[in-house]
Amino acid sequence: MSKKIFFFLLLSASTFLFAQKQRNFLTKQASVSGLENMLANNDKWITYPAYENRTQWDNITGSFKQDLIKNAERALHYQFQFIPASSYLAYAKTGDRGIQENPYGQNLNAVKNLALGELAEGKGRFIPQLIKGIDNLCAMQTWALSAHLGGLQHNRKEGVIDSSENVIDLGAGRTASVLAWTYYFLHNALDKENSGFSQKIASEIERRIIEPYESRSDFWWMALQHDKFVNNWNVWCNYNVLTCILLIEKSQQRKAGLVYKTMQSVDKFLNYYKDDGACEEGPSYWSEAGGNLYHYLNLLSEATGNKINIFNEPLVKNIAAYIYKVYIDKGYFVNFADAHPNASPDGGLLYDFGKAVNDDTLQSFGAWISPQKKFPRGDFWDDINYLSEYPKIKSYPGKQPFPANVEFPETQIAIARDKNGSPEGFFFAAKGGNNNESHNHNDVGSFILYYNGNPLFIDIGSGTYTAQTFSRKRYELFNTRSLNHNIPLINGIEQHVGENFKSSDFKYSADNRKVNVSIGIEKAYPDSASVNKWERGYTLERGKIFSIKDEFDLKINNGNCTNDFITPVLPVQISPGELEFDVNGTKLYMKFDANLLHYNQDTITISDPAIIHQWGITLYRVELNLDKKILNGNSIVTISKNK
Repeated sequence: MSKKIFFFLLLSASTFLFAQKQRNFLTKQASVSGLENMLANNDKWITYPAYENRTQWDNITGSFKQDLIKNAERALHYQFQFIPASSYLAYAKTGDRGIQENPYGQNLNAVKNLALGELAEGKGRFIPQLIKGIDNLCAMQTWALSAHLGGLQHNRKEGVIDSSENVIDLGAGRTASVLAWTYYFLHNALDKENSGFSQKIASEIERRIIEPYESRSDFWWMALQHDKFVNNWNVWCNYNVLTCILLIEKSQQRKAGLVYKTMQSVDKFLNYYKDDGACEEGPSYWSEAGGNLYHYLNLLSEATGNKINIFNEPLVKNIAAYIYKVYIDKGYFVNFADAHPNASPDGGLLYDFGKAVNDDTLQSFGAWISPQKKFPRGDFWDDINYLSEYPKIKSYPGKQPFPANVEFPETQIAIARDKNGSPEGFFFAAKGGNNNESHNHNDVGSFILYYNGNPLFIDIGSGTYTAQTFSRKRYELFNTRSLNHNIPLINGIEQHVGENFKSSDFKYSADNRKVNVSIGIEKAYPDSASVNKWERGYTLERGKIFSIKDEFDLKINNGNCTNDFITPVLPVQISPGELEFDVNGTKLYMKFDANLLHYNQDTITISDPAIIHQWGITLYRVELNLDKKILNGNSIVTISKNK
C-alpha cells in the first residue's frame, strides 16, 4: 500500500465517528435529463465579452490593466522549464516535492499571466510566447503532481509516471482550468498565429481530464464508491473538472451526464461536512474547501441559469461564515490541524461568497481584506471575476469581524474574546474532537491564547510538506505530536493517533461576564498513561483574567505529569510561582501554585523553513510538572495583566 493511500485511510477513520448525512442537496434538484434542459447551450452563460471586443475589456480591466500587462511582459522572456522523470522520482527517493512542483508552478503561472496580459492589451504581442508555454504543458507526461501519483495511479508506485493512464489531481485540475479559459477567450488569436493550435488544447483537456473523469469513478477524492473520508480535494478537483466540461465539451447530452456526475461527487463532500460548517482541516485549507465549494456552486448556478442554487442552505452559510469566525487579528487565524497561523484568504472570494449567502459580515471582511492582497490573485476565474467585481468591493464598507463568542459544537471548537467587535484584550480558542481528523495533529484539549491580537500560547501549525508528512512516520514530526501542543504529558505519555483517542466530554457556556469550556481528555491517551480522569477547563473572565484548570485522577504518578505550553515569547521567572511575558510591549503574568507545579523551561530550536517563516527560529516550552506525591485533585494556572 502506498504511503499516500495509507495516510488518507488513516484520516478517513474519523468518518465512523461522524457518519455522512444523506443531504444530497445537488442531485435532488435535477436529473440528468432535466439538467440537459437547464444547461445553457454553448457558452451563453458566460457574461464576459469576446477577446476581440477591446472597448469592453478596457472597461473590465480598468486600473488593473497595466498590472496585467506588466506581469505578462515579465513572462515574455521566461524560459519554460523541462521537468524530467527524475524530478518526480525525487519524491519517492528523498521526499522532496518542490523539485517537481516549483518549476511546474512557475511554468503554469507564466502561461496564466501571458493569457491575462493578452486579454488586457489585445495586440497579439503575448501570443507567440503563450503558444510556447502551452506547448510545454502539453508535452508533459502527466499534469499531476509527483506527491500524488502513488495514490491515484493503478500501479501505486510513488513518483513513477504511468503514461498509459491519465489521473486527475490538484495539479492536473488547475492546469486544465487555466488552459480551458485560455482556449475559450483566445482560441481565435492562437489559431491566427498557429493554425489549428487551439484544437490541441481542447484535445489535451479531453484526453487528460474529461475522458478519465467520465470513465472512472475510483479516484478516492470523488467519493463515489465510499461514504468515508472526503476533503478539500473533492470540491477543488470537481470545480476544475466542471470548468473544463462547460468550456470544452460540445455535446449537450454528454455535458449533462458529466455535470451530473460532478454533482453526485460534490454531494458527498456536502454530506460529509458537519452541520456547524467548521473546516476541520483548518483556515489555511478553507480557501480550498469552502472557497472551492463556492467556486463550484457559483459556476453550476451560472451555467444552469440559477436553476441549481443551494446558497440558501444553512450548511453552506455555515461553511462560508467559518473563515471570519476563526479570525483573530493582524492576519492571525485559529490554526488547529495542518494550518499556518497567518492565512491570506482572497478578499474577492470572501466578498462574493458573502454576497451569495447574504452574509454582510463576510462581505465586509472580504472588502477589508481585498486591498491588502496584490493582483492577480491565483485562480484564473478568480482573477477575471475580481476585475469586474472590484468597483463594488472597493465601495463596500470593509470591516474586521471580532465576534465575542463562537462555538462549533460538532467539531468541538470554542472561541471567545474579551470584547465583542474589538481585538483588545484576551482571545482564546480551544478544541476537543478526536485524533483522526483531516490533516490531524494529536491535540485533543489544546488551546491558543492571544492578547491584543498578539500570540502568547500558540499552535505551531503546519510545517513544510514532505513525504514524511503523509506517511506512517507523520507523528514523528515535532509539530504534529501532542508534546508540542498546549496539553498535558501524562506519566511521560503523549496522546495517540486514531479515532478512539478523543474527548470524553465537551461543554461550552458564555455570557457577558464569563466564558467556560471543559474538555475531558483522558481518552486521548493510551492505557499506558495510567489516567482515570483528566478534565481540562478554560475560563475567560472578560477583561480580567484567563485561567486553565486541570482536574485529574491518576492511577499512578511517576513524576512525569507535565502541563506544557508552547510560546514564541521568552518566559521570565520572577518568583517560584510566577512567570512574566512581554507580549508586544504588554506585560502578562502567569501564576500557579509552586508547591504543586514545578517550573521548567525548554528552548525549541526550529529548523523547518515553513515554521521559521511563521514563528522564527526559537520557541519555548513552559513545563509545569505535577508534584510526584499527587494522584488526584486539581491545579489552576492563571494569566492576567496583574502582577
